[in-house]
Amino acid sequence: MLKISQLRKTFNNTMPVLKGIDLTLEQGEVMAVIGPSGTGKSTLLRCINFLERPDSGVIKIDGIKVNASRAKNSEIYKLRRKTSMVFQNYNLFKNMTALENVMEPMITIQKLDRKTAEERAHDLLSKVGLSDKSGFYPRKMSGGQQQRVGIARALASDAKVILFDEPTSSLDPELIGEVLDVIRRVAKANITMLIVTHEMKFAREIADTMIFLEDGVVAGKGTPEEIFEHSGNERIRRFVNRVMEA
Repeated sequence: MLKISQLRKTFNNTMPVLKGIDLTLEQGEVMAVIGPSGTGKSTLLRCINFLERPDSGVIKIDGIKVNASRAKNSEIYKLRRKTSMVFQNYNLFKNMTALENVMEPMITIQKLDRKTAEERAHDLLSKVGLSDKSGFYPRKMSGGQQQRVGIARALASDAKVILFDEPTSSLDPELIGEVLDVIRRVAKANITMLIVTHEMKFAREIADTMIFLEDGVVAGKGTPEEIFEHSGNERIRRFVNRVMEA
């Protein structure tokens, strides 16, 4: 489904942020990306869909293969259609209602007619528990509600892989649970997901596999049980213990 080979990214000719990332994500698999702040986790997601252009490496999603060092715009467009992203700060259109935000990718990318898009958008809002907020603008919704609209919008794009970039990092503590509950429901629908998160208990519960990213490399990979209980990497054990105790 998703295969990344030797993905590299450097900003402003300084120290590289990604130093040759390899990972494979199968259909329906949920992978959590953990690690200290500033180690390239968000950059990894943004490079997968070319919101940040990688310096080199190969990305393959659902039969679309792109070599970053010589990618054409047409190839990048095809790759982006295979992914959708849930951002830290929601990234909703402020001048659109919740319903219109969810409809947008269906109309502009999938070219669905407005009636069909509206019907599906209502259904998706219902699935994230916001059927009563369809006419609300972002400024009238809480952060948790906005993020749930963002998840509904990601689902609306009919992407093969959903990328979650710290989806609860901008939320007040009491709102985190409602967003995590929605992501749990999405995971049960056999949707392939790559999730960057600091929510360790959540990551352990939801992930099929986990990778530990540090200094731009994958320093560890395994099942949640292997990462949390049986890792032979002292650095991973210290990180997990510290974050779990926080």
